[in-house]
Amino acid sequence: MKAKDEIVNAIKGDKTLAKHIYKHTWISGSSTTIYPITLWLTDVCIQLDTHKNLFKKCIERILAKYPNLFKDGYFCKNDGSCPAEVKLIYTDETMQRLQEEG
Repeated sequence: MKAKDEIVNAIKGDKTLAKHIYKHTWISGSSTTIYPITLWLTDVCIQLDTHKNLFKKCIERILAKYPNLFKDGYFCKNDGSCPAEVKLIYTDETMQRLQEEG
């Protein structure tokens, strides 16, 4: 299975996180489309439908269950101009796999 598929499955497999994933894309600035789940080079950003920090145990569960994928994670409330988010930081192995997979 490709790394990106494993990452998305890990996110959607957690009931708390899956329940609060933002349901739509949104526009940042005047033209940048932001998706509910965005895979970056070093982390994955999950846009949320709440600004309440309900995610500490959720992040701990994901880190414990997928130590091969993620080495850290945190909740970011943001300033209200955009949705809150959870960021999960990839392990070096995951970053390497994503680069190799293109």
